[in-house]
Amino acid sequence: MIDTPELHHPKREVEEFGLEAALANRDLVLGRRVRLETDVQARDRFGRLLAIVWIDRPNGPLMVNERLVAEGFALPFTLPPNVRYAERIHAALLRARDRGKGFWGVAYGRLFSPKQVWADLPLLAGSFLTLEMRVDGIRRSKSSWRLFEKGSHTDLVLYDEPPGLFGPVQKLQGARIRVLGKVQASYRGAEIHVSDPAQILSVIPPVRP
Repeated sequence: MIDTPELHHPKREVEEFGLEAALANRDLVLGRRVRLETDVQARDRFGRLLAIVWIDRPNGPLMVNERLVAEGFALPFTLPPNVRYAERIHAALLRARDRGKGFWGVAYGRLFSPKQVWADLPLLAGSFLTLEMRVDGIRRSKSSWRLFEKGSHTDLVLYDEPPGLFGPVQKLQGARIRVLGKVQASYRGAEIHVSDPAQILSVIPPVRP
């Protein structure tokens, strides 16, 4: 599965690259016959259809989900047990990152600290950027990890689906990391959600005495 920036969310403004993602999707599928391929689970808990979208072309089938990720208009969002094409979509994300496609190219030039994100949250919500933070604390929830820098009011949320996706997260304690993602506002403060290890750009381990 993939996650594109919001365009019609009832509680959010149009997010950065939301329109571009919608237009790219339209250009791929409009006027064409598409095939929907479901995995183990056909719908999520909200009743939404979970499907891979295919277009048949003379030179072979095209996976729309993969193309949107490869162009930098979407991020992977894995929902086990639906993992049939997870590795293929991850590979598309690596290509987009390495080529600076879509939001990758924009976010590389926007380096923020957690305190800066919190201070400018009304302006930054829905935008893509690069966050550099020191991991002062780590909290575990059912399917995610929360990493934070003390006093910043900005959390990094790692969605650990499937479990172990990010390896031993506890080893990030005390490290300085750079992560690319989309800023979101929550009741906790600011959040940047990370659904793929490729969003973690660098890790500098802590200096041990």
